[in-house]
Amino acid sequence: MGTDYTSSFDQQDIASNKGISLVAYILFFIPLIVAPNSKFARFHANQGLIIFILGFFSSILQGIFSFGSWSWQWSRSWSNWSNWFFNPFSIIFGLFGLILFAGIVYGIVNAVNGRAIELPLIGKFRILT
Repeated sequence: MGTDYTSSFDQQDIASNKGISLVAYILFFIPLIVAPNSKFARFHANQGLIIFILGFFSSILQGIFSFGSWSWQWSRSWSNWSNWFFNPFSIIFGLFGLILFAGIVYGIVNAVNGRAIELPLIGKFRILT
């Protein structure tokens, strides 16, 4: 569990921006446009941005490793469908994707419940201040 910062936010800000804060985990920039002065929405937008960045780089790396020459040489003796399915890079990045999805769900639940709790491991990073 990450650190809980809920008590440091104005309760009126939380109540007014719960709905838009959950959108931050789907499109992180929307709360910044709709509620630019809300510290609560900005907190969740930051969390959503971190997940977005990790997912973006994970997708790039998955493309490089899963379909690149390294994985092709490893799996060239397998049948065509199993080249992708049993590729160790696909499994690793698939598990990472599930972890990111769990972070999205965790963040949305916190936003809807009016809590400002950091995501485990990655929530301490601040990109948006």
